[in-house]
Amino acid sequence: MNRKGILKVGDRDVDLHIPMNQEWLKDRIVSYLQAVGIGIDKPTINKMLLSGDYGNPRADSYTLLNSFVVNINNFGGLDKITEVLNTINNAIKPDNTLSDIIISGKTVSPKSIWSNVGYVKTLANYYAYVHSTDKGLSSYGPDGNTYYMVSQNNFVKDRVQEMVTDP
Repeated sequence: MNRKGILKVGDRDVDLHIPMNQEWLKDRIVSYLQAVGIGIDKPTINKMLLSGDYGNPRADSYTLLNSFVVNINNFGGLDKITEVLNTINNAIKPDNTLSDIIISGKTVSPKSIWSNVGYVKTLANYYAYVHSTDKGLSSYGPDGNTYYMVSQNNFVKDRVQEMVTDP
């Protein structure tokens, strides 16, 4: 994204000042995060945008969405997730085994990789808030199962475990 609000996608320019394009970008973000096992949806992103963590909630929606995409102050944001994905990719050896995965100077198990990324915890907390149920400290995950906020990364851990055991 550049400062003018134009996102280059392939050979076309997407003007993110247009609400329809903002919704398209949110769909893409959700799709990408879900593809790597991070359970999120558009209502959760919308709640995050209105939280005040990404600027004044009364600001125009472009400004909030831009801050959500490029802001690294809130636990690294999307850039941190990209960095972790690159680290995982670099840890895959030619024989399809994993070398040590090192994040923030610590060797991390593939089973707990996302639980060491504060931004994923932030996403999980917002998801649990948006999808809370009347069952106390639980919320519905993207797969429709009930998860407990106390162990908020169960969905992510399950997806990472599936990726590790079933490549």
